[in-house]
Amino acid sequence: MSPSILKLHCPDAVGLLARITGFIADRGGNLLEVGQYTDPLTRWFFARLAFTGGNAESPTFAADFGGLASGMRAEWTLRSATTPCRTVVLTSRQDHCLADLLWRWRSKELNIEIPCVVSNHATCRAIVEREGIEFLEWDFSDKKAAFE
Repeated sequence: MSPSILKLHCPDAVGLLARITGFIADRGGNLLEVGQYTDPLTRWFFARLAFTGGNAESPTFAADFGGLASGMRAEWTLRSATTPCRTVVLTSRQDHCLADLLWRWRSKELNIEIPCVVSNHATCRAIVEREGIEFLEWDFSDKKAAFE
C-alpha cells in the first residue's frame, strides 16, 4: 500500500487541520507528513498531507472527504504518492540549478514528469534537449515590468 497525498486550499477558519487529520485518523490512516500554511493577507489556508492506510484508494473515501471539503469550501486533490507530478521547470541563464534538477529527475530522486522547460534565454537549450525534454524560449523583455 503506497502512501497517499492529499492537497487542499480553502478560506481559513479555526480547526481546519484538526478536521482534516481527524477524518484521516477516523478511517485508520497514519499521517507521515503534514505541511500547512495560512496566508495572513488573504486569510487562505493551504495544506499537504501524506498518509498511509485509511482506505484512501476507495471511492467512499473520496466521496466522504468531498462532503467534508464542501463544508470548508475547499478545492482538493488526492493521489497516490507513487504517481509522478507533472512539473514545468523555469530557468534563466545560469544552469547549475537546472542541471541539479535534471540529474535528480533522471536518477528518480524526484518523482516528477517534466514535459518542458521554459526559459527567457537559449543558454540551457542543449542541456534540456539532451534529456529529450521540450525547451521553450519565451522573450519577456518587453513585459519585464509587468512580471516584476
